[in-house]
Amino acid sequence: MKPTRLTRCLTILALAELASGNWDGAARRVDLAIELTTKNKTAGSPEMLVLAGLMESWIHRPQDAAAFLSHANRLEPKNKLVLQELGRAYFELRQYGPADACLKKSVAAGAGPEARLLRIQALIGKEKVDEANAEMDLYLKGRAVKEMPLQVRMVWAQLQ
Repeated sequence: MKPTRLTRCLTILALAELASGNWDGAARRVDLAIELTTKNKTAGSPEMLVLAGLMESWIHRPQDAAAFLSHANRLEPKNKLVLQELGRAYFELRQYGPADACLKKSVAAGAGPEARLLRIQALIGKEKVDEANAEMDLYLKGRAVKEMPLQVRMVWAQLQ
């Protein structure tokens, strides 16, 4: 089996293990795939790097998440999910400039409203209130803030 196929198989197996609640099994598959990826540069799997980054993010290790997602971003620089999650990792690290840059690209690439809301938070962190307000208007699309989920209302309140 080619290393590329092997890393893809490991990715699918890791996802299946996560779905069944087997975090340890998934982590072992991710570690093995990352090891194969680093040994054989042609076997790189952006999907595995994204999965590794997400898993690191879930266990509150944004520095490690950013490292995996940065590598994935070098392989697929226009991937809206990679950009969104890299932006989230930078935001968690309080690196608001890089977070905003990634999230702006993610939104431009067609990411969903979650990326825009994250970008608003990054803009607040950068103290770019006017730009954050403009993004909030785009996010709300004329909808009433009081009808939005709690997280959105909290971000909106930060802007006020």
